[in-house]
Amino acid sequence: QMLSENLLTAKAWQIRENFKYLFSLKDCIAINYELWKNNAISQSITAVNEVIKTFDNHLQGIINAIVTQTSSGKHENMNGKIQSVISKARGFLNFERFRINTLFYFGNLKFSSQKN
Repeated sequence: QMLSENLLTAKAWQIRENFKYLFSLKDCIAINYELWKNNAISQSITAVNEVIKTFDNHLQGIINAIVTQTSSGKHENMNGKIQSVISKARGFLNFERFRINTLFYFGNLKFSSQKN
């Protein structure tokens, strides 16, 4: 049993390493992905096949990310900060106070002198 699990782990690791290699290729990514996918499916590893289904559902976005070398990391970071402010804002009485807190948190609040 342990030997067969080790063999399965080794196959899965090789599939992973082959996938990482795709990121170094900028030309013919779709063709190379199909070759990788066919090889990975032939190994009959259920978990890998589930990952392939996910990749197939998002293939165009994955290819765009590889080709353009862009990331949504900044947007995800900003979204996380906004979600944090929203969770803290549950106690605000009105939207204006929430808005002021959000602007203050992100550093965009402009303080103006107030006259009494």
